[in-house]
Amino acid sequence: MNVILIVSDTFRRDHLSFYGNKWISTPHLEKFAKYSCVFDNAYIASFPTVPNRHDLMTGRYTFTYSQWAPLPSDEVVLSEFLGEKKYVSMLIADTPHILKDGYNYQRGFTGWVWIRGQENDRLVTDLIDIKYPAKKEKLRSSEYTMKYILKNATLRKYEEDYWVAQTMNTACK
Repeated sequence: MNVILIVSDTFRRDHLSFYGNKWISTPHLEKFAKYSCVFDNAYIASFPTVPNRHDLMTGRYTFTYSQWAPLPSDEVVLSEFLGEKKYVSMLIADTPHILKDGYNYQRGFTGWVWIRGQENDRLVTDLIDIKYPAKKEKLRSSEYTMKYILKNATLRKYEEDYWVAQTMNTACK
């Protein structure tokens, strides 16, 4: 049996065709869902990226005792449990939060790939003159973070250059 877990901060149940949405087409996810276990009555414990991954990796409601922090070394995590049962596991992530600065959410996976460039990842170091898409005060992220997002986005030329496309294509490979 294969286990594929897709975690996305941007999927909305009401925007997925396999949950009944008739005006948005998600045919690839719909086909995937047809052969998968789809949860109809599941709720997240934590919404922010790192606390949510902590919940998923441990199967616990961790937000009550943890915060946006590295994965504690004494936590039992799914990837280690699967490894003990001789499953080969792979983490493919495009968000730096769980991988950099010692956060160690790749712990226990047989292998892992980080799709670089999101948020304040210092992937592009060239002195590029950044043109902001709007007034800086209208941007959600800080000027520091936006500088790296916009610098890293200069590498995009085709759809497959976007982080989500790179992540999914890497997973397919």
